[in-house]
Amino acid sequence: MFVTQDLWQSFQSYLTIEKKLSNKKSNLWAIKSRYNKVTEYFSTTDFNKQNFNLFMAKMRANNHAPSHLNNFIKLAKHLDKFLGLNELQDYNYFRESFSPTKDVLTPEEIKKLAEIEMNYKFTQFMNLRQKALIYLLGTTGCRIGEAIDLQWEDVFNDHVIFRETKNGDSRMVPISGELYQLLNDLPRKRAEVFSSYRGSKLASQGTNADLQKRAKSAGITKHVYNHLFRHSFITTMLEQGVDSLDVAVIVGHKDPKNTMRYKNSLLSHFKTVIKAHPLLKSTMTFEQMTGKLKDLIQKSISTQNCHLIIKEENNSFIVELVKV
Repeated sequence: MFVTQDLWQSFQSYLTIEKKLSNKKSNLWAIKSRYNKVTEYFSTTDFNKQNFNLFMAKMRANNHAPSHLNNFIKLAKHLDKFLGLNELQDYNYFRESFSPTKDVLTPEEIKKLAEIEMNYKFTQFMNLRQKALIYLLGTTGCRIGEAIDLQWEDVFNDHVIFRETKNGDSRMVPISGELYQLLNDLPRKRAEVFSSYRGSKLASQGTNADLQKRAKSAGITKHVYNHLFRHSFITTMLEQGVDSLDVAVIVGHKDPKNTMRYKNSLLSHFKTVIKAHPLLKSTMTFEQMTGKLKDLIQKSISTQNCHLIIKEENNSFIVELVKV
């Protein structure tokens, strides 16, 4: 059976209605671009398992990443089911290699990026908008597309609702009172919370470019981009001891295995953790011990009713807890 362009509309309906995939423009655009690639090959070649193997071999010869190839396999499985062929349902995905997160943003760096005052054509509006956007990304772990699509009717004083997300679901995510106030102070130019000064929809490319300028001005040498806030949120929450299932719910991972890819992904973290082994404790440096103590104290102590003072001077580590 051939696969042609005139099947797209009915296939799209199958994906969004029966398979419950998101019907957002960005998601459908990505699927259709892969569908177009498939139709280039299968408009004159029978769509079956043998020929799909040849198609994937051709794709692999072009040195595409396993994740890219797996997107085509996922599409082909849906297409196979849609056409009633049922030849690819047990088709295996390529194993994706583990690539640890090289950089994550610390809470201090996120605060710097949000709070720094930049000079814009519309300075007050732009600084306020970017501050609210950065804190939303940094404290909820949402995708940039979810932030851009967030609507005023889905903003409440203690949570927001991200609707029809990448996996087709909607989810409620708690926000702080401070973030609610930042969002509420933004001018309401359109149904979406975030917009350009003139009221057009915000573009992720523009926010990426702005983040890089902010990082440079703040003296942050890491490569800063929209999705890094999601990596940083997940990594930080896991390293703070939050259950991976809870983190998965907050960030919208259907499969918690996706969340666990971020757990303690920095090699610098492992270098300290591994020294908990009795045979390696003696090699732990003073700086590593104080760093571990500092982490434990900051994770364990609430400073709501007291001041936590940590001093490191003259080869000593002093902790003071002062009641307010």
